[in-house]
Amino acid sequence: MLDLGAGRGHLARRVAAWFEAHGSRAAEQLLATDIGAGGFEATEVPFRALDLNQPLPFPADGFDLVYSIEVFEHLHRPYDVLKECHRVLKPGGYLVVSTPNLLHLQSRLRFFFTGFHDLYQPPSVNPANAGRLCGHVMPLHLAYYAYGLRLAGFAEVQYAHDRRKRSSTALAWLLYPLLAWSRWQFMRGIRRYDAAVFEENKEILALANSWKFFTSRSLMFVGRKAGG
Repeated sequence: MLDLGAGRGHLARRVAAWFEAHGSRAAEQLLATDIGAGGFEATEVPFRALDLNQPLPFPADGFDLVYSIEVFEHLHRPYDVLKECHRVLKPGGYLVVSTPNLLHLQSRLRFFFTGFHDLYQPPSVNPANAGRLCGHVMPLHLAYYAYGLRLAGFAEVQYAHDRRKRSSTALAWLLYPLLAWSRWQFMRGIRRYDAAVFEENKEILALANSWKFFTSRSLMFVGRKAGG
């Protein structure tokens, strides 16, 4: 398993504990990575410093699972990183990612009034700010991650969410008739623009404008590499 952007190693430590509890040495099963080792605390897990904005320094078909938790919003080249994840996975391997959901209604309303989504601030080039909200430099939402996953070659992609935001849930109840009408108008417009583009995106467009993504804080997705 490969942990991309391990941070302090909180999740790496939990994964390592699971391996140890099931009779496997964590050091043989998991590799943690991040831009630097300065804050990494899970010393029981092997660590390698690397820049995720560069090609991954691993051979093809090397990992059963790659996971990345709240990292992609910090990356300069997320589509290329998705391709790299696909390359280093074994056939049948899985990619698991979580990232902020820009499509919940509080985020949409914040963008309308300020030009910035929820959990996004004006970006900073100061390396010291890389892990802060001003280090969120890639505001992609569900449809664009779906595009990147298709482009990279992932199959059988599944999308999920975490807890619901109370403010967005209240907005969804209040605005649902207008939201439903807007979704219908938008889908009709895309179909008229290009039927092939509509067919390629219709499931994602429906999901992007669903109660699930109107109200949830984070987007999570699992992509499987074909084969295996």
